[in-house]
Amino acid sequence: MSQKRNWIGMILGIGILLITAVVLILNTLSRAEPYSDTIPQSTGASPTPAATVKTPTNSNVNITMNEGMTANASAIGYGGPVLVRLTLDDQGKIAAIDVGGARFAETEGVGSRVKDEAFTGQFIGLTPPLTLNEQVDAVAGATVSSRAVVDAANEAAAFLTQKNAPSGTN
Repeated sequence: MSQKRNWIGMILGIGILLITAVVLILNTLSRAEPYSDTIPQSTGASPTPAATVKTPTNSNVNITMNEGMTANASAIGYGGPVLVRLTLDDQGKIAAIDVGGARFAETEGVGSRVKDEAFTGQFIGLTPPLTLNEQVDAVAGATVSSRAVVDAANEAAAFLTQKNAPSGTN
């Protein structure tokens, strides 16, 4: 009788472990999927059609090119994707930066502070590429979120610079 109870307990334990493993795997896979997202335009105008380009350097970064010198890029932060809309001026300096996106899920009160003017204001007037804790100070307690913003800003700037570079003819 006691041996039968041991088998039942072992089978139940293994079942619980398997269910937990499946849930963890599915949760990890759902966070790792690449995506394309947009930040609503602050002018109230309808979004312009955009082309999405998958960058080869970072599988978690997607670029969406809009008309002009503005590009969207996303990188994975602590809570998921962090979308950055970056605008460069004619000299290649950052003229505007918006952080967020529809799937922005950084920790409220910590990582979510990367959307605040106190953080994003540091980018204005800088020429990418940028390095976290050199040109841009990280949000205290939110290094992963801060790095995601810097990485996405660098990817968007690289895309804009490459797209607008004069092409040489031989």
